[in-house]
Amino acid sequence: MDTISPLIDCAELAVRLDDPSLALFDVTVELPSPRFDGDYRVESGREGWKQGHIPGATHLDLLHDFSVRDASFSFALPPMAELACRFEGMGIQDGLTPVLYDRTDGFWAARFWWMLRSVGKTARVLDGGYRGWLSDSYPVSVGQPKQRPPGVLTTVLKPDLWVDRKQVSQILTGQKPGTLFCACPGVFLMVPCRHVMPVVAIFREAAISRRGNC
Repeated sequence: MDTISPLIDCAELAVRLDDPSLALFDVTVELPSPRFDGDYRVESGREGWKQGHIPGATHLDLLHDFSVRDASFSFALPPMAELACRFEGMGIQDGLTPVLYDRTDGFWAARFWWMLRSVGKTARVLDGGYRGWLSDSYPVSVGQPKQRPPGVLTTVLKPDLWVDRKQVSQILTGQKPGTLFCACPGVFLMVPCRHVMPVVAIFREAAISRRGNC
């Protein structure tokens, strides 16, 4: 069991920006405000990253590089072995701890944290994200920093950390045991079901649990 906290705060990251054991990534995906009912658009966060990011951070593009583009739903996960190869291509490798953040509410950082976990790689999420970094008046950079060279990542593939729509449906109807945790309070309130529960501060709870087991 990993004893490292899944969270890193801004103060710790600020003093470790030059730490060669950390690899910093902006993983933002943009969801523009709908212009009319049913208007659902998804955009890469790459342009926003170029306009301002934590020094040394490169961008991981969930939309174009880490999803199956021709799937029938958004952000379909690539096969596990292929996913690990894509991470290697972005410089995520043995001996480095990825630090993830986004420019929204941490949703995308949490997504990548779980993706990395599913190939056996421990990562950390910046507590407060880019907004917290800015509010604490830490430095930012613009432009495109040098891309990390590809590396070698020793993987332990864990496909059981993911479920498909069929499995979710079976849980909802009681055909299979399980509880679905909803990280969006608005969605939770709209879908009353005894098999669905809200999730609040999941990373903070995990951090407390890990500290207690150190």
